[in-house]
Amino acid sequence: MSFSLKNYAPEDVLMVFAGIPISNGLSDGTFVEIEPAANMFEDVVGADGEVTRTKTNDRRATVRFRLKVSSSDNAKLSIVANLDKKTGGGIGPLMITVRGTAIVYAAAKAWIAKEPTVAFGAGPMEDMEWEIRCASLDVRIDAGFSDA
Repeated sequence: MSFSLKNYAPEDVLMVFAGIPISNGLSDGTFVEIEPAANMFEDVVGADGEVTRTKTNDRRATVRFRLKVSSSDNAKLSIVANLDKKTGGGIGPLMITVRGTAIVYAAAKAWIAKEPTVAFGAGPMEDMEWEIRCASLDVRIDAGFSDA
């Protein structure tokens, strides 16, 4: 039996939104999450059990960046959010890749859909979660992680 061991390192996840590298003060847990808005296909079943599926063509997606409150990237994202609120000029490309693999998530048009919720208290501050909406997300997943 052949045995294979692969390497993954969080620092190999490269994220850029609207020309801003998202790389400082990433959450120590999940720091990026990518969620498609819809299923690729919807299906219905008839009384006789026959199933018909319909392609949705909905390529929208939501990407969530989780950053420490102390991250300098929060200020950069805030500038983009404020620009978008004032002028509508906060739309930019989004790209997430994993170095050494062919994993690529890319959108030509993305924008900040929701600014972070913030809570202040006596304990440590919680991470900030930025919600980015993509008009059409292209996905390529070909892991190819390096051998250990």
